Amino acid sequence: MVRDRMSELRAYQNNCTTFGKGFLQDVRIQISQNKKLKEVLDQVEEVRDLIQLIADNTAIVKDLHNNILSYTNKDIQKELESRTYTISQTSFRIQRKLRGRHNFSYIFT
Repeated sequence: MVRDRMSELRAYQNNCTTFGKGFLQDVRIQISQNKKLKEVLDQVEEVRDLIQLIADNTAIVKDLHNNILSYTNKDIQKELESRTYTISQTSFRIQRKLRGRHNFSYIFT
Protein backbone atom coordinates (compact mmCIF):
# COMPACT_ATOMS: atom_id res chain seq x y z
CA MET A 1 0.00 0.00 0.00
CA VAL A 2 1.26 3.53 -0.84
CA ARG A 3 1.91 5.73 2.10
CA ASP A 4 1.03 9.45 2.18
CA ARG A 5 4.29 11.40 2.52
CA MET A 6 2.88 14.92 2.18
CA SER A 7 3.56 15.78 5.83
CA GLU A 8 7.20 14.72 5.43
CA LEU A 9 7.57 16.84 2.30
CA ARG A 10 6.13 19.91 4.04
CA ALA A 11 8.45 19.39 7.01
CA TYR A 12 11.41 19.11 4.64
CA GLN A 13 10.41 22.29 2.78
CA ASN A 14 10.11 24.21 6.05
CA ASN A 15 13.56 23.07 7.21
CA CYS A 16 15.42 23.26 3.89
CA THR A 17 17.29 26.45 2.91
CA THR A 18 16.49 26.04 -0.79
CA PHE A 19 12.78 26.61 -0.18
CA GLY A 20 10.91 29.39 1.54
CA LYS A 21 12.63 32.16 3.47
CA GLY A 22 16.20 30.94 3.03
CA PHE A 23 15.90 30.73 -0.72
CA LEU A 24 14.31 34.17 -1.06
CA GLN A 25 16.92 35.68 1.23
CA ASP A 26 19.70 34.18 -0.90
CA VAL A 27 18.07 35.61 -4.03
CA ARG A 28 17.81 39.07 -2.44
CA ILE A 29 21.49 38.97 -1.47
CA GLN A 30 22.50 37.97 -5.00
CA ILE A 31 20.39 40.74 -6.53
CA SER A 32 21.87 43.26 -4.11
CA GLN A 33 25.41 42.13 -4.93
CA ASN A 34 24.68 42.28 -8.66
CA LYS A 35 23.43 45.87 -8.34
CA LYS A 36 26.56 46.87 -6.45
CA LEU A 37 28.75 45.06 -8.95
CA LYS A 38 26.96 46.71 -11.87
CA GLU A 39 27.46 50.10 -10.21
CA VAL A 40 31.19 49.45 -9.81
CA LEU A 41 31.52 48.18 -13.39
CA ASP A 42 29.71 51.28 -14.68
CA GLN A 43 32.16 53.45 -12.76
CA VAL A 44 35.09 51.45 -14.11
CA GLU A 45 33.80 51.97 -17.65
CA GLU A 46 33.50 55.70 -17.00
CA VAL A 47 37.09 55.86 -15.73
CA ARG A 48 38.29 53.90 -18.76
CA ASP A 49 36.54 56.41 -21.04
CA LEU A 50 38.22 59.28 -19.19
CA ILE A 51 41.61 57.59 -19.55
CA GLN A 52 40.98 57.19 -23.28
CA LEU A 53 40.11 60.90 -23.44
CA ILE A 54 43.45 61.71 -21.83
CA ALA A 55 45.28 59.43 -24.27
CA ASP A 56 43.57 61.06 -27.26
CA ASN A 57 44.30 64.57 -26.03
CA THR A 58 47.90 63.63 -25.23
CA ALA A 59 48.41 62.45 -28.81
CA ILE A 60 46.97 65.72 -30.11
CA VAL A 61 49.19 67.75 -27.75
CA LYS A 62 52.19 65.80 -28.97
CA ASP A 63 51.35 66.70 -32.57
CA LEU A 64 50.77 70.32 -31.59
CA HIS A 65 54.16 70.47 -29.92
CA ASN A 66 55.73 69.23 -33.13
CA ASN A 67 53.82 71.83 -35.16
CA ILE A 68 54.46 74.70 -32.79
CA LEU A 69 58.14 74.53 -33.65
CA SER A 70 57.30 74.97 -37.32
CA TYR A 71 54.57 77.59 -36.94
CA THR A 72 54.15 80.42 -34.49
CA ASN A 73 50.41 80.61 -34.94
CA LYS A 74 48.45 81.88 -31.91
CA ASP A 75 45.61 79.47 -32.70
CA ILE A 76 47.93 76.51 -32.25
CA GLN A 77 49.08 77.89 -28.91
CA LYS A 78 45.48 78.36 -27.77
CA GLU A 79 44.63 74.85 -28.89
CA LEU A 80 47.65 73.54 -27.00
CA GLU A 81 46.61 75.36 -23.83
CA SER A 82 43.04 74.13 -24.18
CA ARG A 83 44.10 70.50 -24.64
CA THR A 84 46.53 70.71 -21.73
CA TYR A 85 43.78 72.12 -19.52
CA THR A 86 41.42 69.32 -20.60
CA ILE A 87 44.04 66.69 -19.76
CA SER A 88 44.61 68.28 -16.36
CA GLN A 89 40.91 68.48 -15.49
CA THR A 90 40.25 64.95 -16.70
CA SER A 91 43.10 63.60 -14.60
CA PHE A 92 41.67 65.34 -11.53
CA ARG A 93 38.27 63.76 -12.23
CA ILE A 94 39.89 60.33 -12.47
CA GLN A 95 41.75 60.89 -9.21
CA ARG A 96 38.53 61.87 -7.41
CA LYS A 97 36.69 58.85 -8.77
CA LEU A 98 39.46 56.44 -7.80
CA ARG A 99 39.83 57.90 -4.32
CA GLY A 100 36.09 57.70 -3.79
CA ARG A 101 35.96 54.01 -4.71
CA HIS A 102 39.33 52.72 -3.52
CA ASN A 103 37.76 50.06 -1.29
CA PHE A 104 35.70 47.55 -3.28
CA SER A 105 35.30 45.09 -0.41
CA TYR A 106 31.83 46.47 0.35
CA ILE A 107 30.53 44.63 -2.72
CA PHE A 108 30.93 41.25 -1.12
CA THR A 109 29.58 42.05 2.34
